[in-house]
Amino acid sequence: MSGSGSIAIEAGTGTVVGRSLLARKIVHVQDVQADPDYTLARAGGLGSFRTVLAVPMLREGAAIGVLALTRSELRPFTDKQVRVGHDLCRPSCNRERAIA
Repeated sequence: MSGSGSIAIEAGTGTVVGRSLLARKIVHVQDVQADPDYTLARAGGLGSFRTVLAVPMLREGAAIGVLALTRSELRPFTDKQVRVGHDLCRPSCNRERAIA
């Protein structure tokens, strides 16, 4: 998962994006600082996130990317916001399939 303005994160349990890639499902962590498995902050990662929502982009069951939404304050995403993230990822994969 890399490109202009993005970073590569491997599938795995140390990041919210990695968990979403691995499980191929939406992962919502309300407080990454309280999550003992979250390693990005300890590795000098991308800033001081508190709340992270990761939504996988799937094509034919395989994860081809992840939309990650973050908050610097501890404030969980609402069910409606999670649905919007899901809806944003679904059409992009369908569009790519139609173009290919």
